[in-house]
Amino acid sequence: MSPQASARFLPLLLAGLILTGCGPGRDVAPSPLSSPYRNAPDGGFAYRVPPGWFDASADSQARGHAVLLVRNDYGATIAVDEVRLDDAARSELRRNGILPAAQLLLSLTSWEHHAVLTTAPHIVDLRDRQGCRYSMVSGNAEDTLDVTVVETKGRLFAVNVLVSGRGATEQGSLRLVRESFLGTVRW
Repeated sequence: MSPQASARFLPLLLAGLILTGCGPGRDVAPSPLSSPYRNAPDGGFAYRVPPGWFDASADSQARGHAVLLVRNDYGATIAVDEVRLDDAARSELRRNGILPAAQLLLSLTSWEHHAVLTTAPHIVDLRDRQGCRYSMVSGNAEDTLDVTVVETKGRLFAVNVLVSGRGATEQGSLRLVRESFLGTVRW
């Protein structure tokens, strides 16, 4: 092809590239958590609300939770609760790590809710720290509770993901939401 012929086709080629770039392409999955950061009421951490969820932290029903997120169909919640520690418990946490604290929290929670342990407490790596995670089902096996315990700045938090029986089939997607939520929390 001669240089003059190439020069005639160049504007057509450029126009085609521009139009192709502006046209519909492959669908790109949105970032799991693209909402802006919000500060917890006590200022202890910042978090993002997952798509398909809403922040109910200001609601009177959320009293006692640092943060309460509810899935739009009301079939699941993410509650972040501060675990209050006295001086002896704080010293124990510094000396022995987070696992014994999570085991104690587990024994209190399972007794209160007649729950059955499905995943024993184990250390997990979060973005910039370690946590401890365990899972339970309610005594009637309808609700699933997944708890991740996190220590930050001398404070202990439990991130509770509760799924009602009707949402139990969606455990994989909730695992993704939990990991995305925990991965973006700024402790």
